Amino acid sequence: MSGEIVWADLSMFDPVQDFYVKIFDWDFVSPIRDMAFYDDVAIAGFSFMPEKFRALNLPSFWMSYIAVPSVVDCVATAKTLGAKVELHDTEKDMALIRDPLGAGFSVCGPNLGPSPMAPGHGRRRGHALHVSDLLVVAPFYTALFDWTFEDGAFRNDKGWFVAKAFEESDAQRGGYEYWSVAFGVRDVAMATRIIEANGGAIAGPCNSGAGALSATDPNGAAFVIQPEGADWNAD
Repeated sequence: MSGEIVWADLSMFDPVQDFYVKIFDWDFVSPIRDMAFYDDVAIAGFSFMPEKFRALNLPSFWMSYIAVPSVVDCVATAKTLGAKVELHDTEKDMALIRDPLGAGFSVCGPNLGPSPMAPGHGRRRGHALHVSDLLVVAPFYTALFDWTFEDGAFRNDKGWFVAKAFEESDAQRGGYEYWSVAFGVRDVAMATRIIEANGGAIAGPCNSGAGALSATDPNGAAFVIQPEGADWNAD
């Protein structure tokens, strides 16, 4: 499991669970609605934006979680590689890290997850890194996680696909360096109508996968929808 992306969660300004329920048919079991399920499979977490990030006026964001053998060791190594550690929660055994260009991701110990990526409606399909300069950050990730990078894809030490990576203009990225999360939908046209009718927006096609569209929720958090049968992991 080391080096795999095992989880995703949303940091939100205002409650948006119902927005995602309408798109993905997710269920929320607990009264505080902090975790989404589909067919009894945990899909993603939901929490309110920490005050630290609210003060910076950051938009709501989806976060990707990468499993590591030791969060403490990973944090120390990340710092030597030029990363900024925004948060290190030893009790939860996780840390929020920004790569040398500022794209944020989290690392977690082996006790979290995994929540497997899978084809199908409402399921987490894949993750991608969107940055201004891959020559700067690709070596960072390969050194930190023992990944390899070739033909726009990161692979772990077993050669298994982990994530895509794209070098894009400021206009394409909206000025941000970030990781994206994609979810499957059975009907992209219908999902688009639901998103736009409920306070979200469609930014347009993206190069993350076949038929994929970039979207934002009512709080401005970016995510990706993709036809449930399309292959996210194809090279």
